[in-house]
Amino acid sequence: MDKILINKISMYQAVISILLANIAKTVSIKPFASAIQLLTELVTSISGKSSEINSVVAGKAPVKNAMETSLIETTLSIAAAIYSYADDVGNIELKSKSKLSKSVLNKVRDQDLILKVKSIRDLALEHQAALVDYDVPAEDITAFEQLVDAYSSAKTAIVTGISQRTGARKTQAQIIKETDALLKEKIDKYMLRLKKNHSQFYEEYKAARIIRDLGGEIKKEEAPKA
Repeated sequence: MDKILINKISMYQAVISILLANIAKTVSIKPFASAIQLLTELVTSISGKSSEINSVVAGKAPVKNAMETSLIETTLSIAAAIYSYADDVGNIELKSKSKLSKSVLNKVRDQDLILKVKSIRDLALEHQAALVDYDVPAEDITAFEQLVDAYSSAKTAIVTGISQRTGARKTQAQIIKETDALLKEKIDKYMLRLKKNHSQFYEEYKAARIIRDLGGEIKKEEAPKA
């Protein structure tokens, strides 16, 4: 959650706290109770969306990165065996296809990496019988296949998570817009009606409506104008 949003949510929560502490003073305005309830629900939704935004990709990138390191090492090892076999039998095309370097694999984008390791996987499957003599048994190729599939799935999970996070941010922005409108168009106006008879309550509300930096600096005031 970014600092600006944290400060704004803090303002919302302070307003709710003041309103609930003085609920008896709001009964003269009948729609006030439903407005407070709606405000509480909206702020809860905003906080919930923040948790969703933070969780959708949490932990996925480190797992993918660790898996990528293992995938690159395994790919290079099997590619080296294929290259050696191709050199021994004089297969120039196979040598070209299996020639890889760690620096190249480390630099390519994720999607290009997936394409390159899948090409080596396919070559390993095609020449599986011959690779046994180059210390690449069938179980190693099977494990390599599983690693390629796991990495592809991890990459897909991150892409899906980013898409979900974008959607959650858009939804959250709309809820914030609705919350601000509720405060400005309704609750601020209700509070102006109560100012005369409940001046202390009004001043406390006005103070709560100030968005403050966590360090104490006043960033923006949204309180109703006197």
